[in-house]
Amino acid sequence: MPTAGQTIQDHAVRNLTHELRTALSVIIGFSETMRGELYGPLDNERYKDYAEGIYYSGRHLLDLLNGYTDFTALLEGHLELRDGEANINFSVGRIIRNFTPRAEKNGVKISWQELEEDLTLIIDRVRFKQVVSSVLFHAIQRVPNNGEIGVRAKLNDGGLAIKIRHSGAAMTEAEMKSALSQPISTAPNWLYRREESAGLGLYMAKQMTEALGGRFAIAGKPGKGTMVTLSFPPEKVRI
Repeated sequence: MPTAGQTIQDHAVRNLTHELRTALSVIIGFSETMRGELYGPLDNERYKDYAEGIYYSGRHLLDLLNGYTDFTALLEGHLELRDGEANINFSVGRIIRNFTPRAEKNGVKISWQELEEDLTLIIDRVRFKQVVSSVLFHAIQRVPNNGEIGVRAKLNDGGLAIKIRHSGAAMTEAEMKSALSQPISTAPNWLYRREESAGLGLYMAKQMTEALGGRFAIAGKPGKGTMVTLSFPPEKVRI
């Protein structure tokens, strides 16, 4: 049973989350208006870059906030999943398009190999997006300039496998185990070429993938990159 202090803290966190989400929605909305030059052109290219940066930073913060809220609910055992139909080529392709500007600014190329079949996954679309986004964000953080991230989907014994490979620094077996077993990654800072950490993202992605009925696997060798595989069973797939 929660203590009075925990109840007050939970209430404060809920209020703070609501206020942050409201503020971020306004920031994203205004920056989207500026990006689209709805009320007239932005004559200076630097202003256009600023508007892009505000928009994508706002989207990233909102996604992190929503992911944290869902992850907390998952750990507490009251996350509600709402299955729907997610066309894999469309859904994954859209996620990659959303990440492409961030990747390009960091000198990273993302390639996407679509399925030949028109395949649908029965899954909670919002949480599925969170998982794929977390893995992509992790990959972008680790890939050096002129590096590559490859994403492909393939049928595997009637099930679906989504493989996300990057050419950046890979963790050792001990570091991967640590990153997937606790919220904060213990991987040394030199592994990340940028300041943002992705330990929470990998941990959340694994837990959420399993909650969605799938399996999360990661493999890599230092100096040779990393492969993350998200696998879903045949009963989740519709062709």
